[in-house]
Amino acid sequence: MGAVLWGAGGSWPGGGCWIGGANVCVWAAMCRDVFGCAGEYVEVDTVLERIIETDTVSSFQPPVEVWIDDNGVHTVLVHDTEGGA
Repeated sequence: MGAVLWGAGGSWPGGGCWIGGANVCVWAAMCRDVFGCAGEYVEVDTVLERIIETDTVSSFQPPVEVWIDDNGVHTVLVHDTEGGA
């Protein structure tokens, strides 16, 4: 079973801060809140490492909401690519 990341943060997919399909306002807020720095200094691998450290989801049914921070303020949705989301 494959998975695809879809969105992040409470405002996805709304807002007007889109560049190349990514909501840069959500990214900037997450980087500021979770890592204490601007988004241009945070690599995707760093976020993935934080997700592994946090080790929390809101449910096990697709789409799975995976927590980036300990409080669940910043999240990503993971959809099952075989189950059709």
